Amino acid sequence: MKIKLSIITGLLIILIMPIAHSECIYPMKNFDIPNGSKASEKDMIDAQTKIKSYQAELGSYRDCLDEELASIPKQLENYDEISGLSLKKFNAAVDAETVLAEDWGTAVRAYKSQ
Repeated sequence: MKIKLSIITGLLIILIMPIAHSECIYPMKNFDIPNGSKASEKDMIDAQTKIKSYQAELGSYRDCLDEELASIPKQLENYDEISGLSLKKFNAAVDAETVLAEDWGTAVRAYKSQ
């Protein structure tokens, strides 16, 4: 009985390890969107470059989450919980990108009205 329990415990640890040691690292936004009504053209171009890079990082993060979830067997007892957490992380990245796009749009409109 102890051998079976040890085998089952070992298998569960192996299956859960990818989640515990997730390589999907949420990218940090390390820039501010300039005030469009006061920004120079160079400020806006620099911000646009950083935004595009950050959007690509967020996309890679979401791809990683999808790949990570796909690597977990659906038969796992707590798969639904794991899937739910993955979905929350995915949606948080989408929400962050949406807010970024809205803020950038506001800055661009303010810049164009200078």
